[in-house]
Amino acid sequence: MSYRIEVSRTARRGLDGLPPEVRQRVVLRIDALADGPRQHGVEALKGPYKGLHKLRIGEYRVILHIDDQQGTVAVLRVGHRRSVYR
Repeated sequence: MSYRIEVSRTARRGLDGLPPEVRQRVVLRIDALADGPRQHGVEALKGPYKGLHKLRIGEYRVILHIDDQQGTVAVLRVGHRRSVYR
């Protein structure tokens, strides 16, 4: 099953603020989620972020919502690990 990737406006702004070489790596990893969102590096979050997942790419994080019923992966935020959870 192929998942549809939906990128929020906040995530697009986060991507635009990344250095070009990092942005390229992040976009490639996000695109790979269409083949299956539960892959190496994707972890479930806890606490106030329960129900969401994170994708680790070096010092950067992508915050995701995976909806298996709809077959979608919503990319909610992209940013450096020190500020992406704020």
